[in-house]
Amino acid sequence: MTLFHLLLNLHELSPQNCSLPHCSADQLIYVELPWTLESQAIVIQSVSAPVSKQEIDHICYHYFLELRLAQKLLQIYASRNLCLADHCQRVIEYAMQTRVQDL
Repeated sequence: MTLFHLLLNLHELSPQNCSLPHCSADQLIYVELPWTLESQAIVIQSVSAPVSKQEIDHICYHYFLELRLAQKLLQIYASRNLCLADHCQRVIEYAMQTRVQDL
């Protein structure tokens, strides 16, 4: 699924709204580079500290954000008068800034 689709549907992945066993508070978002709204994205259950990249089905995904942090950012941006694409783009910008600081 695309990053845009994943971010728009984060509420379905939160533990309080999901009865499936794979839904938990310790989920991580990984996204294919370059990070855009159209990039492929996946959610992975965290078993330890995030690794910088994961290869799944011949696609190299890079650590993006914790699922709960992305949800919190979207809640913050929702209070602003922006369209949904702009909310999601700001989450990408936050993740990119965080990644630069970690390097």
